[in-house]
Amino acid sequence: MTIDQQLVEPQICKTNPELAELQRRAIRIAKYYHKGFGGLNGLDGILSLSEAYLLLSDKKERRKEGAYEILHDIEQIYSSIPFAELEGQPEFEPLFKVRPLIVVLRGTMDRFFDDPKREHFENLKMLLKQIAEEGRPYFKTLLDLTTKIRTFPEASDFRVNIPDKYSGYVYRW
Repeated sequence: MTIDQQLVEPQICKTNPELAELQRRAIRIAKYYHKGFGGLNGLDGILSLSEAYLLLSDKKERRKEGAYEILHDIEQIYSSIPFAELEGQPEFEPLFKVRPLIVVLRGTMDRFFDDPKREHFENLKMLLKQIAEEGRPYFKTLLDLTTKIRTFPEASDFRVNIPDKYSGYVYRW
């Protein structure tokens, strides 16, 4: 999955330069948004699969594979982000905070799935919560920006559409 496949870009206003710039910023922020950074929505797949792995005796391998599929998608998205281009831009700061946590997430998942104990699950749960908390300002920036854009009469219906790979649902902000 590439970032460009995720985002369905809306039209940019051609008659109002201020509005056009806000729309470009919103699209750029949305381009690097992954469902779940800003809430446990996307990361809860890892959480729920891991908890089921710990508590239930059936379908263990499928649950483990599913959790790692989600992690792989997150890693792919993060490896596609041009961090050098985004350096120093405050709205992208949460991406820089989450990036090293993704590496820690892999190690924490490995520890849990190699030795599925309650303690390892709790460590994983806390890390997933931390990632969501670090990412929440990024999502809030996107929401605030799209709200501001919609105050312009010619952009009252402006939305950034991000399809969810897992459910097929299209999030519209």
